[in-house]
Amino acid sequence: LDEIEDNVRFRYLESQAAAEAELRAGALAQRLVTDRPQDDAAWQTSMDHLSGEIGSIAQYQGRLNVGADLEQCLNTYFDLHNRINHCTLYANLQHETQLDSATFTSMQSESLALMDDVMERASFLRGEILALTHEQMERAYQDQPELQRHEPYLDNLRRRRERVLG
Repeated sequence: LDEIEDNVRFRYLESQAAAEAELRAGALAQRLVTDRPQDDAAWQTSMDHLSGEIGSIAQYQGRLNVGADLEQCLNTYFDLHNRINHCTLYANLQHETQLDSATFTSMQSESLALMDDVMERASFLRGEILALTHEQMERAYQDQPELQRHEPYLDNLRRRRERVLG
C-alpha cells in the first residue's frame, strides 16, 4: 500500500512539475519575442550597450564568499547572458531568412562573440562557487533570501562538484 501511495504521489508531483514547466516555457517564449531587438538598429544599439556593460562582471571576482556579492554577481551575469541571448536570437533569425547575407552573417558572428566574451569574463564563477562550503551557502541563503532564485543553478553546479573541472 505504501508503494502505491508513493507512486500516486510521485505521479501527482510529476504532473504538477510538467504543468509548471509548460507555463514557464510559454512565459519564456513570450519574453523572447518581446525582449529581443525589433530591428537592425535596435540590435546594434543593444550590442553597443552590452559591449560596454560586460566588464561589470569582473568587479565580483574574488568576492563571492559574501551572500550579497554572490546574488548581485549572478543577477548581473544572468541579465547580461539573457540580453546577449536576445541579440543572438535576433541575429540568428535574420541570418536564417537570408543565408547569403554578409550583414546577417556578421551580426550572427558578432553576437556569438559577445556571448563568448561574457562567458569568458564570468569563468571565475564556477571555481568560486564550488569553493564555497555547504555552511557558507546555507548562511548566504539565510542572509540573502533573494539568492534563492538562483538556488537551482547553484545546487546543480555544486551537485556536480566532484565531476567539474575547476
